[in-house]
Amino acid sequence: MTALTKLRSTMTKLVKQAEAKAREVKRQVASARADGFDATRPARVALHADAPGPINADLATVRATSAPITAARLAVAKTKVPDPDGLQRFLEGADRVYQEELGRPLLGDDTDVSGVGTFGALHVNEGWSLEQVRAAVRQSDEWRAKHPGEDAGPGPAGGRSRNLLTGEELAATAQAVKYLYREVLERNPDVSGLSHYSASLLNQRLDVDGLRDALRASDEYRQLHGQGPVEPGPVDPNPPPAPTRTGRVRLEGNSFADDQGKFNALGATYMSALWQYQNDRPRLEQTLAEMKKNGVDYIRVLGTVGDYARPDYWDGREIDWRKPEYQDSIKGLTDLAYDKYGLRVEWTLIGDGQKNIPNEADRFRLMDTFLDMSRGREQKILHFEVANEAWQNGFAGDEGVDQLRRLTRYLNERTEVLVAASAPDGYEQADVEKLYGGGVADLATFHFDRDVSKADGHWRPVRQPWEWQFTGGQNGVPRVATNNEPIGPGASVASENDPKKLVAAALVSYLSGLPGYVYHTRAGVRGDEDFASQAGFTAFSAMKQYVPADLASWTPKNAHWADSPFKVYARDDRGALIADRMWPDLPGGTGAVRSYAAVKGNEFFVLPMGVKDRVTLEARRNVEFDVIDPMSGQVVATRRLSAGEKFDLSGDELFVLKGRYA
Repeated sequence: MTALTKLRSTMTKLVKQAEAKAREVKRQVASARADGFDATRPARVALHADAPGPINADLATVRATSAPITAARLAVAKTKVPDPDGLQRFLEGADRVYQEELGRPLLGDDTDVSGVGTFGALHVNEGWSLEQVRAAVRQSDEWRAKHPGEDAGPGPAGGRSRNLLTGEELAATAQAVKYLYREVLERNPDVSGLSHYSASLLNQRLDVDGLRDALRASDEYRQLHGQGPVEPGPVDPNPPPAPTRTGRVRLEGNSFADDQGKFNALGATYMSALWQYQNDRPRLEQTLAEMKKNGVDYIRVLGTVGDYARPDYWDGREIDWRKPEYQDSIKGLTDLAYDKYGLRVEWTLIGDGQKNIPNEADRFRLMDTFLDMSRGREQKILHFEVANEAWQNGFAGDEGVDQLRRLTRYLNERTEVLVAASAPDGYEQADVEKLYGGGVADLATFHFDRDVSKADGHWRPVRQPWEWQFTGGQNGVPRVATNNEPIGPGASVASENDPKKLVAAALVSYLSGLPGYVYHTRAGVRGDEDFASQAGFTAFSAMKQYVPADLASWTPKNAHWADSPFKVYARDDRGALIADRMWPDLPGGTGAVRSYAAVKGNEFFVLPMGVKDRVTLEARRNVEFDVIDPMSGQVVATRRLSAGEKFDLSGDELFVLKGRYA
């Protein structure tokens, strides 16, 4: 069977399956309602509950692959859709291909689930591009009927499949999402909802009861049924006192510094804060108060986002820079966050720039708007970032990079506020130099790799910032960077829900010479989930008790370097000690994933992490130090060792050793 014949056969089969699925879902929903189910009442089952009854029989086929979640299940669940955001962008592009080639949409009011399943699975499994979709569409009978006499061109080239999911799985799941949207919200899903919730079901992060509950907990559902939005708790009548940190933020060594000296900055993604300032002030203030209470120093906020003309992920929460009240809003949010809650702002000026501000002249006008806002407010802003992930937000290709560099230089030359361009599109030195070379910015913002598929698993993203020290300061690249959008709860590509790994990621950032770490969560994107529900939200505050304020400016030392405080040993599968090795290097080994350190004079700060069973360390010099629980800040042991003495750490995965050479 040729690839084209196989593709046509698959699409035909998917159409039939989707139609059958639609009939089954309609039957089940009707049965549930006949049994007393009322979509306007609160859900009768909790998220991921497994109670019996007709409501739990809905969409049984999908539910069979999305069983209730437990911590153990999360650890072994196969990720069928590793990048839900990437799938969303691909489907949006495929929709444009359908409209250009077939004169009809793939998505929208009559979503073609067979096309979503077929092409979505090819994208996930083989990395299909939009040009491959176009080539495949042009081989269809529908295209030939609409383009008589035109040359269809060659068919799409295939690729090696990762076999993560089948087109049938994705089509059936998309159909389930489509009918739950119709049942609960009385509309078809937008592309963001379709891709996000399909991925959540396939990745076993949500079951069908949980999806129904999530839709019925939305403001849209409540407004549809005349209930109004959920009101947040009362605003704290006694907010924190005036900010304890004052003065314009500057760079000293690798550290942020202000009037009170050097500091390690803990940020939090809060992309929708400006929309909430304009539309939901009580929720905004409640969140800011909770952030301040839990040790957050600054919030990362988008200046523009969303498509003002077409449906997308940001529907109902777009931030429109053209509105007359816009400048007052960015001033007001900056003042509120700092004056009342002691939080500075990292303003990321452009999100979805290809949709809402595609014109270069308008982009320069936006720079001027923020320059005007910042005058007299310099101490309230941690730094500017021109664009979020610029390569996919309106600055694609070499021309886009050149324009971004011009905007960055323009902004940087006109303000004393620190300025970054965007996260580079890649992790290699050449990728960073292409964007940041030549000194266009004061600092870089970096989105480190979230790949968890290697031997060290979820510890791998934690250790990625260590490599920045070998990139920063080269060929005009800023010496300083921030860990601006790391793996976190609900993050795209891969998520992290272990508070210890989240805290470890912040500590590794500071140890690596990065003075800023942003706690990145799904709640921090659209802002329609509570931060307090996110894993690790309360885990960071203890760090300020034991982390030196200038740690980012200390000298980093890796465990195998001769001048690091401790030599680190792993054990092989026979229990033999092997110096300067980590357990991922040894099949069946135990020890640590990494043990990073930093030194200033006679002081040292060491972070053995990812400890499996136990790790053995040997003092290279005479030392005295405390063993600190990084989650509580409590000292759990005090040791004094002579050079050459060994000791073991066990009973936990993460430790801090803070001390001095004796």
